[in-house]
Amino acid sequence: MDKSDEKAQLTDSSRGVCVAVVEGDVAVREVCKTVLQRRSYDVLEFGDAQSALNASQHEKFDIAIIDWVLPDCDGFTLFKALKEKMPNLVGIAISGQSSHDVVIQSLNVGMLWMLIKPFTILELLSVVDAARRYVQLIDSAERSRFYASMAGVVGSLLRQIELESLGELIIREAVEHTSSDAASLLVADKFRECLKVVAAFGTPSAIKGVEVKPIGGIVGLAIQLCKPIVINRETIRQAHIAGRLRYGGKGSAISFPLGEDNGISGVLNITRFSDEPQLSDRDVDALNWFISQTSVALSRSLHYERLKESFFGIAGLLISLYEAQDPYRRSHSERVAEYACALAAAIGCSMREIELLKASALLYQVGLHQIDKSILHKPSKLTDDEYEQIKRYPELSLQLLRGVPLIWDVGEIIISHREHYDGSGYPMGKRADEIPLLARVLSVADTYVALTSRRPHRPAMSEEQAREELLKMAGKELDEKLTNIFVSAVLAKGQPPKAI
Repeated sequence: MDKSDEKAQLTDSSRGVCVAVVEGDVAVREVCKTVLQRRSYDVLEFGDAQSALNASQHEKFDIAIIDWVLPDCDGFTLFKALKEKMPNLVGIAISGQSSHDVVIQSLNVGMLWMLIKPFTILELLSVVDAARRYVQLIDSAERSRFYASMAGVVGSLLRQIELESLGELIIREAVEHTSSDAASLLVADKFRECLKVVAAFGTPSAIKGVEVKPIGGIVGLAIQLCKPIVINRETIRQAHIAGRLRYGGKGSAISFPLGEDNGISGVLNITRFSDEPQLSDRDVDALNWFISQTSVALSRSLHYERLKESFFGIAGLLISLYEAQDPYRRSHSERVAEYACALAAAIGCSMREIELLKASALLYQVGLHQIDKSILHKPSKLTDDEYEQIKRYPELSLQLLRGVPLIWDVGEIIISHREHYDGSGYPMGKRADEIPLLARVLSVADTYVALTSRRPHRPAMSEEQAREELLKMAGKELDEKLTNIFVSAVLAKGQPPKAI
């Protein structure tokens, strides 16, 4: 490597490293500034300790070159004060004497290098370059520790496919690894042409579910430019940022656009309410890997959400067409799904369980359409043989679905929903907790919808009549606890539950 290449390499290595020069002598200060700027260091100069302390409120130094004797205090006291705010700060002491006491005092406060006046430009560069290598070594070690800690986090992200759970995980990890006070995750809804808040921390709970148009504010700018937008005291001076929000100089934030080659899938916002330390481009660089892996995980999750939406849309349509041909069962499965999901939500089921229940409720009666309509529509009492045929419909439903790849394993719920809590049901005579919880939930909803629907052998019951009949069946055909919750928490609202 020739000298020009070596110099270029040193210049590149120095770029982005901030050096604070605190020196009462203007001439020494100017020499340090000029020489170091030529090496591409970012240099800030101060004539006294207080000026440096004031600047440290909104600036981050990597290296501090501090004279031992300053107009308002000694340099060692200043370095200790700066070190409290910037734990990784590297110090270089300037002194007019090389006594043993000065060297020991310098080392005691963590200033690992010393320049003895008068020093040459070569000595200055040699010491600062050594300090810079130390800074970069510390940064590299911290980055390695960060990536090591993030490896497990990223693994968890990529294993989580459910959007709600993934959103909570992303928010929790983003807050923890950036020491932020608040965060929110917005995902793109391309059909509604908006972003929806799916997870948030440190903000009012009402923000969840809020829709945002991706055309204004910092979120819109992050999407438009396809790059992170940092908001702090420095960046707010930029016109394209200042024009998009009101900023009183308090706190800081970053908006990260999330997405892959097929476009933006969401935005992650992190915020610090405190004035110091402010979020900056360094935080953007530190989180690059996390953000790229978060983008992958979010894209996978949104694809999964679209698959679910497609399934529910197509399944609901086909079942409605089937049931429309039967005057006694129009919208039956849709109503059962709504009531079953409302009961599941009331007892604290997870969204995954509610979706499983909804899928089961839409499909549980597909086998019924294979039974002779003359039996299903018979206005008089069924014979034993006819009743045995009807009892086959859960198994017929499973046979029809066996070759269909589904996201959820609906089989156990479908085959068990006609079991009775007292063991008198079919097909296996299970009782109480032997019957899966979601099958017991489906049974309560199915029974209520059946009671309030017209049948060939009887008219539809009123809501009050059906409620009384349910309570009579509690502990016998139906789970007593679930039935009571259904009556008190679902039916008591006086209106059909909203579709989930």
